[in-house]
Amino acid sequence: MIGPYVVLWTAFYVDNAHLIPGLNQLPPLTFWVLPTVIGLPFIVLSISRFVPKTVMPVRGDGAAKGKI
Repeated sequence: MIGPYVVLWTAFYVDNAHLIPGLNQLPPLTFWVLPTVIGLPFIVLSISRFVPKTVMPVRGDGAAKGKI
């Protein structure tokens, strides 16, 4: 959900930045890069928090595999 939001703001600023006072003085490359720079930490945080962790099998004496 964060990725499309970053794309939305990038498109908005690239298309409309020249109409916003104060932003029209910044170089155009800023509007292509800045939303990604702002959104990237949120993407990393959400991935690290909500993506399931992989579980490594436990190596043991065979009892964990059902062998007795």
